[in-house]
Amino acid sequence: MPQWGPAHITMLAVTVAACGVFIVAARRVRGTSKESFLRKMTGWVMLVAGTAWTIISLDPKQFDVRESLPLHLCDVLRPVLAIGLITENERALNLTYFWGIILNPQAIITPDVIYYFEPKWLRFATYWFFHITALATPLALTFGLGYRPTWAGYRSAVATTPVWMATAMLVNRFTDGNYGFLNHPPGSRSIINYLGPWPFYIVSEILAVGAAWAAMTAPWQLPNLRRRTRPIGPKGLVRKLLARK
Repeated sequence: MPQWGPAHITMLAVTVAACGVFIVAARRVRGTSKESFLRKMTGWVMLVAGTAWTIISLDPKQFDVRESLPLHLCDVLRPVLAIGLITENERALNLTYFWGIILNPQAIITPDVIYYFEPKWLRFATYWFFHITALATPLALTFGLGYRPTWAGYRSAVATTPVWMATAMLVNRFTDGNYGFLNHPPGSRSIINYLGPWPFYIVSEILAVGAAWAAMTAPWQLPNLRRRTRPIGPKGLVRKLLARK
């Protein structure tokens, strides 16, 4: 799909609209009896959709070991995001926030849509659906439901991300793939092209992402903001009501 063509610009507009809808919807249900149910149902819908697409994309007739394995960052983020919504698992929510807001948007701003699967419309639809929801969901959690990143979550994300990177690079070595774009830049232009040749662009990415994640954490940890926040879900609501008494 050509970057900055009509289809790309249309999907950017859809992304902005979807993020707005997610945030408004989250704010409306925050603190109500529907919050927990709707959050979990959203998680289950995303888990079922993500699992279904993973199974479909492994169709032996179209399978390409260089592209079909669920090892790109968004592929790994799909079940993590769903588990975070369903269970409120802190590690899952941390990765949803840090991966979804900083790393995932690269595939939205500079998409590299490879039509390795037929029909092409299904590949197009799933690409944009999963990348858009991976951005809209953490924004809704943060600005809608009141999730706040912590320094413990920052450290957890910093420790977990290299595990995914090492796994993807190991698979790339044996499959000649480029999962995570960790072996060479994508075929279309992206920010990676401006960070130098391999492996220097990986080092540059690590440093830049680490700094960006710190900047995404520090403001929420200021005392005045921390006092106004609560964990997601009914447990946090109960604590807040008890505190008022």
